[in-house]
Amino acid sequence: MLVAQTYTEGIRFGEREKDILQFRVHPGGDGHRAETGGGSRACFRGTAQGLLDSALDACVRWTRTGRITSWSAAAETVFGWPASEAIGRSLAATIIPPQHREGHARGLARFPRRGKGRSAATHRDHRPAPGRSRVPGRADGHSIRLSDHWLFGAFVRDLTEEKHAEQELQREVGEREAAERLLRQVIDADPSLVFVKDRDGRFVLVNKAVADIYGTTVEAQVGKTDADFNPNKEEVDHFCRDDRAVMDSRRPKVVTEEPVTNPATGTTRWFLTVKVPLLSPDGQARRVLGVATDITERKRAEEALRRSKRATAAS
Repeated sequence: MLVAQTYTEGIRFGEREKDILQFRVHPGGDGHRAETGGGSRACFRGTAQGLLDSALDACVRWTRTGRITSWSAAAETVFGWPASEAIGRSLAATIIPPQHREGHARGLARFPRRGKGRSAATHRDHRPAPGRSRVPGRADGHSIRLSDHWLFGAFVRDLTEEKHAEQELQREVGEREAAERLLRQVIDADPSLVFVKDRDGRFVLVNKAVADIYGTTVEAQVGKTDADFNPNKEEVDHFCRDDRAVMDSRRPKVVTEEPVTNPATGTTRWFLTVKVPLLSPDGQARRVLGVATDITERKRAEEALRRSKRATAAS
């Protein structure tokens, strides 16, 4: 036997009303049978309706055939039907969206056996209009077997604000993902090496050109360091010293020439690199942005010119 006592937050009750609110629930073969304790059934119903009217959630009760028998004050606000019109109407025709009514009918048939259920619920005004013309809701229903009949009821939570917040979150996520895709397209189209590293030398962001020169993919390189791909320790140490110097000084640095060796082919290319500290809101530099332009062909042309001059001078 379960003894339950119901209170509504913010409402204070006298001892007699508390006694009326106590009821016993006995397990039955196909549901639950409830008996009121203390006070007449009429008094219990009146007090119970008063409690339901003070609840923030809408409360609706109906018969086994789906006819509404009780309609709380919150239900009037949530669904737009006054109790005088709602009571006696079909529950499905009143608050169940048309696309859910067939499923609702099946659920109603199973209600006594299962003792609970859930359905969508909507406002009286189905037309798009400013304000709360549509009320997304969820009805959590339960059945109780009284001494001579079944009692069906549901507390309905207005999900309008929740749905709006969910849609706003989805919109923000969609915009952020679109911005990230755009950024990815822009930096991958740049033939220069574009990267961001943290103080431990881990790549936070790289473009396709960086991944290509290290013979890997963008996804595989993020979270790794130069040492994970480049076996040339002298180059790796040089990169780390420059990166930390930029972050420590919080000043940009231009490296006019630095080599990068492709570990797959062993070929070395030369780059002019600009490194810029990325400042956090607290003013600290915990990341560095680098943009390196390939100057290999220029260096080859310069070296060829020098050789030509030396040959001319020798002759």
